[in-house]
Amino acid sequence: MNALELLKKDHDRVKELFAQYDADTGRRQEIAENVFRELELHSRVEEDIFYPAVRKHSDKQGKELVKESLEEHRQVEDLIGELRAMDPGDPDFDDRFEELMDNVEHHIEEEETELFPKAKALGEELDQLAQQMEQEKETVRA
Repeated sequence: MNALELLKKDHDRVKELFAQYDADTGRRQEIAENVFRELELHSRVEEDIFYPAVRKHSDKQGKELVKESLEEHRQVEDLIGELRAMDPGDPDFDDRFEELMDNVEHHIEEEETELFPKAKALGEELDQLAQQMEQEKETVRA
């Protein structure tokens, strides 16, 4: 599995959790926490490993896409912080979580349609990046 496939798998996992959140109102707090953990881990490997590699090998547009992705990560981090500080029973919690879902889905769409095609220029390095990303995930989970 290369880095793009690994990141796409992460995206699919988060979208699956979003669907569970909408479908299972009895487990929303647990599902939301799973979403937060998945997003934080995903952001970490992107920021530490994937984005620097893409930036290094990209043209001006690619570098701008990385910069925009980092800004979107900050917005998601801020929303996660707000949600963790809220009581899940607060009526505003669902609205803020919906905002998080919208932001993340927008970010996923941009990455997969704009940034990933640029990253394909990394060629075989994508395999090495995937290994590094998996190792970092294992380290964080341990």
